[in-house]
Amino acid sequence: MKMNASKTYQHGGTLLGFLGGLITGLAVAVVVAMYITKAPVPFSNHSTQAATGTEADSKDAQDPNQALYLKRPPAAEEDGKTPAGGTVRLLDNTQARAAQDKTLRQAQERVVYFLQLGAPKNESNAQGLRARTALLGEEARITETTVNGETLYRVRTGPYRSRDEMLDARKRLVENGFEPTEVKQTLVSD
Repeated sequence: MKMNASKTYQHGGTLLGFLGGLITGLAVAVVVAMYITKAPVPFSNHSTQAATGTEADSKDAQDPNQALYLKRPPAAEEDGKTPAGGTVRLLDNTQARAAQDKTLRQAQERVVYFLQLGAPKNESNAQGLRARTALLGEEARITETTVNGETLYRVRTGPYRSRDEMLDARKRLVENGFEPTEVKQTLVSD
């Protein structure tokens, strides 16, 4: 007994499956994105909503630059002549020069802090100290200096801009067995 089985061939199954999956995936992605951002429907009329809400808010809003405006003192009228900018106070030449020198000095001086970990006479010892410091995450620099005819290799961390920053670094170094010395340096730029 032989049965005649008819053979059916499928055409385009892979291509149609790919396109169907792609379209379904894009649709799901759009729905999820709209849900997450809670965006309104894309084709709604935004112009009427924006026009009414913005005008009402802008009239009642406080000026954000109000603190930046100069408050002028009441104008003192002497001889009917007052400058347009308000009152003017004249300093004699020595007071003006002293005030200018003080602000210039303060602008030129800058205080920085360092932590000196040691000053060995041997460069290899200084490199070893620097390597131990690097394992803690602190960057140390070696500077060569001559004191009383002897060459020393200073190992320092820093510069630190504030004393608090320097004290935090000092605490970490002391906890790990170092004995750092605080160095305060005032830099004067010309």
